[in-house]
Amino acid sequence: MDVDAAKPGASVRTVTGNRSAWHGSGTVDRMLTALHTAAVTGRPPEAGPADALAALRVTDAAARSLGTPIPIDSPEV
Repeated sequence: MDVDAAKPGASVRTVTGNRSAWHGSGTVDRMLTALHTAAVTGRPPEAGPADALAALRVTDAAARSLGTPIPIDSPEV
């Protein structure tokens, strides 16, 4: 699954500064569509529970690292 949280978006430049503007379906819409397609067709989803667990572990390690700037070994992540 190729999902970019910044897409579909556009950079808007004005005299007051730059900002991102969203257009069209977003990341959540794409993920739900992929999950629905997997459920309807009976094939496994592209992003499953193991991917969610891995993301949670990385996020947790990053949060702990912010509190105490000590390197965390890969087996912990």
